[in-house]
Amino acid sequence: EARRVSRETVQALLNAVAKDGPAGMDELFTGLRAADELNDDLIRYLDELVRTQERTAQRQQREETPAPDAADDDVRDVEFADAGDGAVETVSFDPSDPSNARTLAAAAAAPPAARPAD
Repeated sequence: EARRVSRETVQALLNAVAKDGPAGMDELFTGLRAADELNDDLIRYLDELVRTQERTAQRQQREETPAPDAADDDVRDVEFADAGDGAVETVSFDPSDPSNARTLAAAAAAPPAARPAD
């Protein structure tokens, strides 16, 4: 019963604001205060409405925001120094990419003379 009364009170408040603006809401609040309908039940109902809207907004935001791609987390930046002029080049690569894995394995298997110095 208290929930039904609270729901009707909120509907009346929203209708008063839509129809007559703040003045209509003030007039309705005065009547509600006199009728003792501004009570804890109404506050609990409004709190529940707010929490429900917050959960709905958070759920919609999660659905609209794409999840980060797991592959993007594995992309690494590696800096290579040119042996001659000292320039540094930064290259991004994904170690889980099969072609990159083959290249890394080949570089690791290369004889020490063929490897760049640290």
